[in-house]
Amino acid sequence: MKLKRIVIIAALILFHQFAAAATLDTAAIDAAALEEMTASSIPGAALVLVRGDETVLVRGWGVASADTGEPVTGETLFRLGSTTKIFVGLAAAVMAEAGELDLDAPIGQAVPELHASLRKLTLHQLLTHTAGLADDAPMQGPRDESALGDRVLRWDGTALFAPPGEICSYSNPGYVLAGYVLERIARKKDPDVRFADVVRSRVLDPLGMRQATFRPLEAMTRRLALGHDRKRDAVEVLRPQPEHAGSYPSGSLYASAGELALVLRALLNEGKLGERQALPARAVRRALTEHATIPSSGLGYGYGIIVRRAGEESVLSHPGARAGYGSAMLLLADAKVGGFVLGNRTGASPGRTAMRSIAMLAPIPPPAQPSDSAATEIDSSSIPGLYRNGDRSFRIEADGDALFLILGEKRLPVERTGARSFRAAGAGPLERFILIPDDRGVPRYLAAEVWAARRVE
Repeated sequence: MKLKRIVIIAALILFHQFAAAATLDTAAIDAAALEEMTASSIPGAALVLVRGDETVLVRGWGVASADTGEPVTGETLFRLGSTTKIFVGLAAAVMAEAGELDLDAPIGQAVPELHASLRKLTLHQLLTHTAGLADDAPMQGPRDESALGDRVLRWDGTALFAPPGEICSYSNPGYVLAGYVLERIARKKDPDVRFADVVRSRVLDPLGMRQATFRPLEAMTRRLALGHDRKRDAVEVLRPQPEHAGSYPSGSLYASAGELALVLRALLNEGKLGERQALPARAVRRALTEHATIPSSGLGYGYGIIVRRAGEESVLSHPGARAGYGSAMLLLADAKVGGFVLGNRTGASPGRTAMRSIAMLAPIPPPAQPSDSAATEIDSSSIPGLYRNGDRSFRIEADGDALFLILGEKRLPVERTGARSFRAAGAGPLERFILIPDDRGVPRYLAAEVWAARRVE
């Protein structure tokens, strides 16, 4: 869920292409995984590959704990990070199909205690990152599951950085709020239900994912990979393991590679596992449909999934990164091939190995390069200003005809690379960005990667 690592994993998912081979070379996969894990200091990792309705490979490498040396297997649980979001999207879509909710209705109908500025939002906006909510991703916080409601009911109008429906900008709080809305709707039938129970009953149990859980006290009774991070010159177990029950919906599901095969197969087969309709076909189609466009890349976003069309192929993906863990999911919908890779170091998973492995089953289409050549050029004199998304703000200043991006103590030259696209070498996640004008041609948003910031002055 951290910005820099999410982008690295997303780049691996979306922008690498490998040649296809007829069969899996498991020895080559093992060697590549161990080499990548060593280079990236990943203690343990797991991979699952599916084709059609078949699980073709489940692999585990390395250790679940650098302290104990317990080996990782296909049954070892990892915390997913933001790949959790597809499960939240599926739960909402399943409930919509069952008539339990209206995805386009104001969420204030279900949670009237919300601040007035939030009551008008819809689940569809929350799930597509178009609600205008600023982003943040706290890893530590209260551990009681009441923390989810306590957190969102404290939010006021400052939680919004943009008018709802105006722009797609990745927001972990959007999924937090969506998860609480699902919880409240489910409580109409069972007043004791929590968000974790909603995903269990609507998605995990129907798929047969019996070991997956949001709850650490359940995860620790099973084979569990502990979260790690680099400290000084070594990778160590994170102590305490980061936990915030108020962030469960945005990235906290524990699952194993073996069980993740079930959701991959269901996504590739309109909810079916063999002859059994595990999830409603319409719910799966709705989750995988492009509903919004990520401004900086032109990629689409469904419900917890990034959507890219490459000729006749639909490429579906999502990265996951959180304290202690990293993951990535990739599906070639038309070829009916997919994979899920997991790692137990902050933001890291052997993504290159996963790509090579998937490409042994089907060729991965190369990405289309975004272009703004047809866009009207923004006048440089209108660009300087302050752009903000929650606690993140970025200032652009002018010095004569030159533009500079101000990041803390850094003052980085800005180079125009297109009508609305720019490059600031050394700016990390903001190195390449676009500016989105209002109807007067004046920049209204700065967009980079999957985020946007609104101009405030």
